[in-house]
Amino acid sequence: MHGSSTYGVNFLLIVGLSLVNIIGALTFVAHKHPSALTALTNGALGTMSDRVTPPDGSNPAELNPTDSAALNAAAVPDAPVLVRIDEVFRPGDQRHEFVALVNPGPSLDVTGWTLSDAHGHRFTFPSFILFQGGGVNIHTRQGTDTPVRLYWDLTTPVWSAGETLTLRDADGTVHATFTVQDT
Repeated sequence: MHGSSTYGVNFLLIVGLSLVNIIGALTFVAHKHPSALTALTNGALGTMSDRVTPPDGSNPAELNPTDSAALNAAAVPDAPVLVRIDEVFRPGDQRHEFVALVNPGPSLDVTGWTLSDAHGHRFTFPSFILFQGGGVNIHTRQGTDTPVRLYWDLTTPVWSAGETLTLRDADGTVHATFTVQDT
């Protein structure tokens, strides 16, 4: 079968991205509608404490589901930030250009974080939780934000081959850099 391994890899990539999108959508709904999260954690599936007890012994069912700091602390205390810039897709093509971030670490409140370059281009994250194992695409063009896509609402492309993107938290600490490759 000529090319069957390519089809297999593409299939796995599509399935993986679909799962990330589904997880992102579910966590977005839980974040925007805390009562749904409370119902799941305290009712339909039993209590969260039946399944998970944080290392500090606290009861996760007592946490406020909109309090990202409390959720992060209960999940993994003092965990390192692992978020990374995975790729810049279609640099220079304003209609299709976006930056893909992935977060293999614990859930992370990225409100006020920035993605910037040396030319003064700077995207500032709105109120946003980057969930554990999830990701987000930051599109240069105009659009409506979703759980897995944020839009910068620009009318011209930003990224070009050879430039370096920097991801900083709200305090200015650098968490990731990425140099755009030739396409």
